Amino acid sequence: MTNSSNNVNNITDNNNNNDTQIILSTIEKQMKLEKIGENKYKSVSKLKIPFGGRGLFGGQLAGQSLYAALLSTNTPDKYWKPVSLHCHFLLPANDKSPLIFHVENLKEGKNNRSRQIRIFQNDKLIYIATCLLQAYELQGSAANVKGQLYHHIPAPIIGKDINDPMDNKIQTELLTEWIKRVKKLKNPENNKEKNHLIDLKIKDAVKSYDDEPCVWRLPDDMFLLDKVTESEKLLPVQERIIRYWSKFKRNVFC
Repeated sequence: MTNSSNNVNNITDNNNNNDTQIILSTIEKQMKLEKIGENKYKSVSKLKIPFGGRGLFGGQLAGQSLYAALLSTNTPDKYWKPVSLHCHFLLPANDKSPLIFHVENLKEGKNNRSRQIRIFQNDKLIYIATCLLQAYELQGSAANVKGQLYHHIPAPIIGKDINDPMDNKIQTELLTEWIKRVKKLKNPENNKEKNHLIDLKIKDAVKSYDDEPCVWRLPDDMFLLDKVTESEKLLPVQERIIRYWSKFKRNVFC
C-alpha cells in the first residue's frame, strides 16, 4: 500500500461527504469502509467467498482491518504506515452480512503507535488483530536511522533463474488443466454422470478465478506437489520456493 495516505484520505472524504465525487480504483473499492462511530467502521465492498472456501478470504479481512487502523490514526498533518500485523481468525465469515470493525488505541507515540482491531459479523467476534504503525516522517533520533529493508531471498533474474512470466499460463487455463487431470484420477471409468458433476465444478472454479481483481500467471507445475527439486526436498516446506506473476486487471490507484 505504498503512498496510501492520500488514498486513505480520499476514501474518508467520500464516506463523510456525499457530494464529493471520487472515482475509486480497484484496490480502494475492495478496501472501502464506512465510518459509523468513533473508531468504528463498516464494510461496504462486495464480499465474496473464494472457490472451495468455507468463509471470506482471510486476506480481505486482514487488509480491511489494517485499513481501519490507518483510518483511525491518520490525521491531515501526520500519516502512518504499517510495520507489522498479527492476525487471529476465530470464525469463518459469510458473504451475506456486513463486517463491523472496532479499533482500539493500545499505545500512542510520536513515531510508533499500536492498534487492536476486532471484526464482528452478526454480533459475533470473528477476527482479532494487533498492528504496529510507524510515522512516515520520524522525529527525534529515529529520524537519523538509515533504512533497514533487506530481502531474505534475492529476487530472481528472468532468463536465468526463471522463465519469462508471460510464457506461463493464466490461472483459469492452468486450473482447467489441473482439474482435468484430477478428473481422470477420480473417474477412471469415465462415468457420464460423474463427469457432468466434475464439469460443473470446473465451471464454478474458473468463474471464481475470473471474478478475481488480479490476473495470475503460474508455472505449469503449480499444483503438482511431486514436482519438487532434489535440493528443495531437503528443506522445510516453508523454505521451498514457488514463484508466480500477478497484476491487477485495472488500475490499482487512480
